[in-house]
Amino acid sequence: MDLIILDGHDVPDPQNMAMLQALYSRDPSSVRSQLNKLRNVSKFMDSYVVKYGHGSIAQCGYITIFAEGVSMYLAKVIEHHNYYCGQETSSRYVDFAEQGCVRFSPAYDSIQDKWLAVYDKALGERREIVSYTNFSKADSALNASEKKQVNPRAFDLARGFIPFGAKTNVSWTTNFDNLWKHLSWIKEHFQVPEMQKFVKDIELQIRAKYPDSFTALLGEEGTGASRENMGNAAVPMLGVEYFGNGKTFDMPCLNRKLYLSDTTVWKESDEENKRKQLVTDVYIRDIIDLGSWRDIQRHRNTVQAWPTWTEKLNSFYIDGLSYELQLEIKSLWKETKETIINEKNSDMIVTWREESWLIMPLAVNIEYGLKMSLYQMFYIIRARYQETVHATARETVASWFYSYVEDSDITGNNEDLERIVNREDLRLAVMETAKHATSENKYKISVKRASQTIEEKK
Repeated sequence: MDLIILDGHDVPDPQNMAMLQALYSRDPSSVRSQLNKLRNVSKFMDSYVVKYGHGSIAQCGYITIFAEGVSMYLAKVIEHHNYYCGQETSSRYVDFAEQGCVRFSPAYDSIQDKWLAVYDKALGERREIVSYTNFSKADSALNASEKKQVNPRAFDLARGFIPFGAKTNVSWTTNFDNLWKHLSWIKEHFQVPEMQKFVKDIELQIRAKYPDSFTALLGEEGTGASRENMGNAAVPMLGVEYFGNGKTFDMPCLNRKLYLSDTTVWKESDEENKRKQLVTDVYIRDIIDLGSWRDIQRHRNTVQAWPTWTEKLNSFYIDGLSYELQLEIKSLWKETKETIINEKNSDMIVTWREESWLIMPLAVNIEYGLKMSLYQMFYIIRARYQETVHATARETVASWFYSYVEDSDITGNNEDLERIVNREDLRLAVMETAKHATSENKYKISVKRASQTIEEKK
C-alpha cells in the first residue's frame, strides 16, 4: 500500500486536482508519475467536463467562495443543499444592528430599519435582565469576562427582530459539479434581484478563472450530460404539502400543530418489520421561528422543503420585554404585513412572496417540511436538545421525541432504538430541556454556551 496526500500547495489549481483523479480511470500508474502530465489540463477539462459532461470529474475539483455583505436570505438559499460546506456570521456573537441590510425598495428599506431599531432596543433590555439574573448588577457594571458571558445569551434572546435581509458573510466550499447544479436551482427558483445578481457575478468570475471547465454554464446551448441534467440533483423546491399529513399533535407552547407520519406500519411480533423500522423514513411538518429553522436546516442529511412564512411572530422573543416595546413590535408587524400587501399590488414587484422574506424578522413562525430516517431523527434530537442550542430549537426536537417516540410503541418494538434512548438517558434529558428551554430559565446563562468560542483556550 502506498498513500499519497496532496493539498492545494502541491496541486494549487482545482482543475489540475480534478484531472489528476480522473486519470485513474484510464491509467493504473501512480499519481506520482502523473503530476508531470497536468500541463494539458486545458484540453482535458474542455473535452471531458464541458463537451462530454463528465460529472464525476467535475466533482473532483473544489473551490471556496466567500460571499460578503449578502442577505441572510441569500445565505440560507446558498446553504439549502445536502452537500453544502461552509460557515456564516453567527447571530450569537455579532451585533447585527451594525451590519445594515440588503436593500430592495424604499418601503422595504423603511421596514428593515425599523426592525433593526427594535432589535437594538430589545438587545439592550435583554442585556439588562440577563445581567441582573446572573450577576445581580446592571449591564454597565459588568467586567469584561461577565460581558463575554452575557452577550451570547442576550443576542440569542434578541435575534428574533433581525430582518432576514440583514447583511451577513457566508463561505461556500463546493465542487464544480455541485456549483453548476445549485446555481441553476437558484437561478430558476429565486427571481429576487440579489439572487440573480449573485448567480451572474459568480458565473462571470468562475468562467474567467476556470474557462476550460466553465465555457458553457447555466443553460447555454451545447452538448454534455452535465448541462442536460443541470439542477436535477439540487435540493428540490418542495412545498410543505410534500411531507404529508400524518398523526396530529397539539403543541400549545408555541401555538402550533405537528404532523408526523412514517412509511411503514409495525407489528410487535413481526421481526422483518422490526428490521425495516431501522431505515424507515419519518416525515415531519412543523412550525418554528425562522431563527431556529436556520439551526434545523443545518442537518443536511435530510430532505427539506423551502419554508413558507405564517402571519404570527413567536412569542418567545416578545415575552419579558417592556410593555412599550411590545406595543412597538405589534405595530411594526402589522405595518410589515401591510407593506407586503401594498407592494404586491404595485407594478414594481412581481415576485412579492420571494421579496417579502427580506423584511421578515427572525421571530416569524414558518412552516417547514422535513424527511429523514429514524436514526437521522435521533441524531438531530441528540444534537439539538443540548443546553448550548437555542431554546425554541430545543423545544422543537423535544416535541419530536414526545410525539413520535414516547407517544408510540416504536422503541418498545425495536431493541436497538430502545438502547439508544436508554444509553443516552434521552428521556430525562429531553424532558428537562422541554421544561426549561422556553421558561423564565431562558435568562440564565448556559455555562457551556457562554464558553463556546473559537478563541484559543488559556
